[in-house]
Amino acid sequence: MNAKLPSDFLPQSTELHDLHELHTAQDAEPFPTDLLPSVLRDIVKEVARVTQTPGAMAGPLTLGIVGASIGKGLSVEGHAGRITSSNIYVLLGAKSGTGKSECAKIIFKPFIDHANEKHIEWIEEELPELEVEKDRLEAEIKKLRENKKNPETIRTAQRNLSRIKSSIQKAPRFYADNVTGEKLAILISNQPNEALALLSSDARDCIDILGGKYQKNKTDESIYLKAYSGDTCAIDRVDRPSIVIKSPQLTVVWAVQPDKISTLYNNRQFTDGGLMPRFLAVDTHCEPVVRENTKPIDTEVLDKYESLIKALLLVLHGDENNVIQLPEDVMSVYTEYFNDIVKERQAGGRLEQVNAYAARWEENALRIGVCLHAAKHPENAMAPSFSLETAHEAIGLMRWFAEQQMQLLEGSLEQQNQELEERVLKLIEEKEGQCTKTDVARKRITENSKSAQALLQSMVSRGLLVEETLPAPGRGGHQQTIYKSFQ
Repeated sequence: MNAKLPSDFLPQSTELHDLHELHTAQDAEPFPTDLLPSVLRDIVKEVARVTQTPGAMAGPLTLGIVGASIGKGLSVEGHAGRITSSNIYVLLGAKSGTGKSECAKIIFKPFIDHANEKHIEWIEEELPELEVEKDRLEAEIKKLRENKKNPETIRTAQRNLSRIKSSIQKAPRFYADNVTGEKLAILISNQPNEALALLSSDARDCIDILGGKYQKNKTDESIYLKAYSGDTCAIDRVDRPSIVIKSPQLTVVWAVQPDKISTLYNNRQFTDGGLMPRFLAVDTHCEPVVRENTKPIDTEVLDKYESLIKALLLVLHGDENNVIQLPEDVMSVYTEYFNDIVKERQAGGRLEQVNAYAARWEENALRIGVCLHAAKHPENAMAPSFSLETAHEAIGLMRWFAEQQMQLLEGSLEQQNQELEERVLKLIEEKEGQCTKTDVARKRITENSKSAQALLQSMVSRGLLVEETLPAPGRGGHQQTIYKSFQ
């Protein structure tokens, strides 16, 4: 059974603008549906009712689809000119037979329907013209060669042919399911604006592929990191041209069994490399329930949701990135939130042990904010100001996601703590039965002496070590605190 995080790792404030309203697993709050814009709030409540699942199922999925629908069409400019987009990584854990596929089917549908319509439209209207042009250029090149025309004329025709062939490969996809990193790079590069969503209501294979199960343990972590942040990414291939994507934008919305999430969280590479901290991961703790007769989904609520998603796709997804500036009051709210987190991430702070995760909370709060803003103004998201209300709502939602992260981290933190304690005990054995906090820090068991002190005091309180203060040696000396194994 997973151990609980020490209570002093959980911030104590209850103010909206303060750090976190985090709870232990037993006190976990339901998904804060009322922080969503009305259309999203209504669909989450309605899907929860129809599928008899908690809001924690439909809520995160809905935010993910909103982010995917915006694509590269909207970003915000924050502190020091930093640009933050709408794409988020959602990882939802739920047991088989608890309704995650039903939820996903309803939430994903307008996005997938639009994507399929655009794909068919392209095949019927644009592809035939491209094929005709390809055939024309191939015939032209053949004739030029037969007539031994100027090599430069032939090369120009060949370049035009290559461009047409490349366009034929760039059918609008919008989304994919379980793909390797190389295939993912190809799909992103083929999109006119390099924006793609990975959607799956059963992401077991997706996670296996990500972790390198079918690639001789070579993970696809790098492209997920770069496509989250929009950084240029190059994939080198043997005997084939490299794939270069200049400004990728990937949205991930996965639902999977909880054990798969635990596998990812226990993978130190994915934590240390920064992949898992980017995910808004949630274990819904859903159990199979006896189904009751319920009324069908409210068509008015469903129609409004589907209209919202289609509006975002039509107005924003294919557009060039529109950047809106955060007003000063909004910037102040986010800055305060960020600074509160930073204080607790420092050595000895309540979030030191989850530093890699807490470091992403403000950024993800901004990304959620972009999604909320666009959902409130789908037809003209660039004109209205980013409101103070939206900032508070986004931070409130991020606090909830932070709580879920803390719960998921309990098991891996317990393992990490055990490893640190074993190293301390081994150090004491090596140093003939005692050590100091300086010894622990020098061995790099912890990052610094402050962290070493916290670890040693924790071991004392748990009865693993005995603390002893030695008298100062001679005049002007200082007392020394040593730690011994409990006997």
